Amino acid sequence: MVTRSFDELSARLVFVLASSFRNIKPLKWDSVGGNRFRLSVDAGDSSELVVIGHRGSALIRLDGRPHFELDRYHRAIPIPPGSHTVEAEFTPYADFGEIVGVDPGKPFLVTRDYSALRFWAYASSALELARTINDDAVRDALLRALTEAFKRVPFTSVSREQLLLTAELYGMPWGERIMQTITDDLSNVYVESSGGNFDDALGVLRGLVGGFGKVGVVFGVGHAHIDAAWLWPFEESRRKVLRTFATVVTLMKRFNFTYVQSSALYYQWLLEDDPQLFSEVRRLVDEGRWILGAGWVEADANMLSGESWARQMLYSQRFYKRHFGKYAEVLWLPDTFGFNQTIPQIAKQSKIKAFLTHKVFWNDTNKFPYNVFRWVGPDGDWITAVAYGNGRGGYNGDFTVSSVLEQWRNWADKDQPMLYSYGYGDGGGGPNVEMLLRAEAINDLPILPKVDLTSGLNGYLNSVKPTNEWRGELYLETHRGTLSSHSRVKLLNRLVEVALREGELWCGLAGVYDRSRFTGLWLTLLRDQFHDVLPGSAVRVVYEGVYRELEGVYREAMSLAEDCARLIAGDGDELLVFNSLPWDRFGYVKVSEPMPNTQGMGDGYLALVKAPSVGYSVLKPLSPIEPVRLVEDGGGFVLENSRVSARV
Repeated sequence: MVTRSFDELSARLVFVLASSFRNIKPLKWDSVGGNRFRLSVDAGDSSELVVIGHRGSALIRLDGRPHFELDRYHRAIPIPPGSHTVEAEFTPYADFGEIVGVDPGKPFLVTRDYSALRFWAYASSALELARTINDDAVRDALLRALTEAFKRVPFTSVSREQLLLTAELYGMPWGERIMQTITDDLSNVYVESSGGNFDDALGVLRGLVGGFGKVGVVFGVGHAHIDAAWLWPFEESRRKVLRTFATVVTLMKRFNFTYVQSSALYYQWLLEDDPQLFSEVRRLVDEGRWILGAGWVEADANMLSGESWARQMLYSQRFYKRHFGKYAEVLWLPDTFGFNQTIPQIAKQSKIKAFLTHKVFWNDTNKFPYNVFRWVGPDGDWITAVAYGNGRGGYNGDFTVSSVLEQWRNWADKDQPMLYSYGYGDGGGGPNVEMLLRAEAINDLPILPKVDLTSGLNGYLNSVKPTNEWRGELYLETHRGTLSSHSRVKLLNRLVEVALREGELWCGLAGVYDRSRFTGLWLTLLRDQFHDVLPGSAVRVVYEGVYRELEGVYREAMSLAEDCARLIAGDGDELLVFNSLPWDRFGYVKVSEPMPNTQGMGDGYLALVKAPSVGYSVLKPLSPIEPVRLVEDGGGFVLENSRVSARV
């Protein structure tokens, strides 16, 4: 049997993918003002709205409801059968914060041949595997199978429009000569290959598993790492959340997969912005397909106080319990810049079963040794920890063969199944159709790991047994500069942490603790502790807002502390000394009026006082333990006691 070459098979893949676009109908957007555009469609089975040449990102609404995202990775929008109004709400930000302006692009209504698209996913994965492996027998078998499979899908023609959409969506190159041979006639659309032919071709590729078997097991979990603020402000992230959540919900109506999403803040935004979509997410959480991740945000894990970490857990778990009827069981922090040693203890006491991150593989000197391990805190508490994404794609995997193979080769614990997170992240967006089809293909192709998309993190965590152990901090070498950059935001963070403690302490003792008011102050701080904000890696516009917010929280918290201290002191004539620290204190305070045993100094008087731990006492200046003598001596002065002497 003569097998086709890599180049021949690659060219055939282009035409197969192009053939998945049928009945191409150009449409036109109508502007409705404010970067909003609208059109009407009459969709049939397997219809998609394909948009090319757009600038910016958009929420796609279908008959007024959030439906999908339009960005560089999601440009083929599924449309259910029937007559619909489609509206695009654009923002001038591209995926990674570039302000590119708004252009709605050119929309097309197409019928998508999903059997052709699925065959393309299988065939392209098989071809990539053949290019990647060193096993001649497997490579030859793959090329023979691909040659035979393409015989099962004959075609006669493909239109320029089909190739245009393929080029725009998938970036597949071909020469000018090929384009010039394609007619401009829009009606000349390839329609010869049937779904049955593609199914037969798939059978040829699936049959290879029997001869070579599978290697390893991969649990895939979809996600969209949405930075709360980074190269864009919080307001844009709020729009990203709505777009991404709508996209995932729409995809889950067609594909069976699981998705993990951290950050209770995002769910609060969704609840406020679209309660109906929030209800759909809640249904998916109930079904176990949508997994909650603990934390108000994916916070920095180096500079937070223990109380701030506890509040990150408390407020997120309280929100989840109230609105979803359950607590989050995973701490999903793919991108945080290192992790302090107290996290296992705090996480375990917050009902967290596992900690998962990718970032430990960013070290520039010391290679992190484990993938699945027990992370032990200073008190001996431990939680299961999983470090994933060591290889191409990182935590934003795309289920290409090269990505899965590289991560599997780098997976240190081959006796344990590998966790593979997929979906476009940082700027959000999440999984797309092509990733899900490639995952299906990898599961059916030889010498690749088995793929489980449906068991989710619970299924994965039930299947691993950590035997390795790590004690102490998980230090990240690459981003160590974030511990010192933007010192102002770090100072404000600490000032606010202290001020909130002072305010809560004295207002609680005064019996006038305003839970709602303090919760609002805490949630502002927790949001601004996001791992691209507190470390100093965000853009200027973010800090312009954060500085104002934290300064405002500090003033309000200190004002509450002072007001409540005055309530405790009452209207009497005596002065009280307050001590917020958990030990007795002995030191100096400054008073405005002279009292016995005080010493004048500038515009006030110093008094030596004692105050109990976390409490207060009446100000009664103490006599100095030992007097200090000041004598004039030969044109100078001597300041001395029984221990030291200083001549001036």
